[in-house]
Amino acid sequence: MNSPKISIIVPVYKAEAYIKRCINSILSQTFTDFEVLLIDDGSPDKSGDICDEYARNDNRIRVFHKKNEGVSSARNLGIVNAKGEYTIHVDSDDWIESNMLKELYLKAIESNADIVFCDYFLHQCGHVKYKTQCPTSEDNQQVLCELFSKLNGCCWNKLIKRELYSEYKVIFPTEISFCEDLYVIASFLKNKIKVTYCNKAFYHYIKNENPNSLSSAINGSFEKDKLMFDMFVKSLKGLPAEKVFKRVFSMRIALRNFWRNKDSSFQFAMHCFPLLKHINPLDDLRGYMLVMPSSIGLYSIMRFLYNVKHSILNVQK
Repeated sequence: MNSPKISIIVPVYKAEAYIKRCINSILSQTFTDFEVLLIDDGSPDKSGDICDEYARNDNRIRVFHKKNEGVSSARNLGIVNAKGEYTIHVDSDDWIESNMLKELYLKAIESNADIVFCDYFLHQCGHVKYKTQCPTSEDNQQVLCELFSKLNGCCWNKLIKRELYSEYKVIFPTEISFCEDLYVIASFLKNKIKVTYCNKAFYHYIKNENPNSLSSAINGSFEKDKLMFDMFVKSLKGLPAEKVFKRVFSMRIALRNFWRNKDSSFQFAMHCFPLLKHINPLDDLRGYMLVMPSSIGLYSIMRFLYNVKHSILNVQK
């Protein structure tokens, strides 16, 4: 039996309310030379049973049941067992347009590309937005810089040549739970690979609908975020993207720490004040105005003002 052209990897956890929609959208593809790897990451609901039922009815589907270890572990298991020339990841609470695989595969073959980016639809709070993912150029170093500033770093809108994982020894890092997919894409783009862009949207990304999603978040802790930050800095050392990453993600980590509201004023200052040296206030003035006072001992006041503002907005709604 010949290997499929595309391997679709779907990590599954507490997704019984969404997984049928996801799988049905995959099986409705106009391009049929694919396999689906459903990775049941120790889901305690009926997700695993639903996956098994689909596998019994379609021999392109393979199901792997494993203990719960997180989305990175699930994706790594999928990559190890994938047989396709290309791979793509789909989250179990999302779905895809019927022409997604055909369009991305034809673009990859036509361009002899290692990675194909495409646009996507963002579903949030009852609204749908078209999100353009067009890089300024297809130079891999330029794309890498823009991955930290204007492009989405997720794996689900990118068709990736499977051999890249073994050629560059790239795996999803299991020690972090924030930006693990971005780390993988960045690890590829550091190298001289061919990147191209398809100016159409096929992927429907559902934000904040499933609280049990393997990739939901502002979970974690400052320590894990700092570990992620250090991993990226080490990986990007000496590249133009290093400075861009430090500037953008120092603010993101500081804001995540503020939103968690788990630290004392002293802890917040100890965590976030050192990050300010990387931040340009003009890049995110509102975020800087929140983080800067909080980092110099005014955390409680800024937290109070933030809560008052959001209480007023909730009443208005």
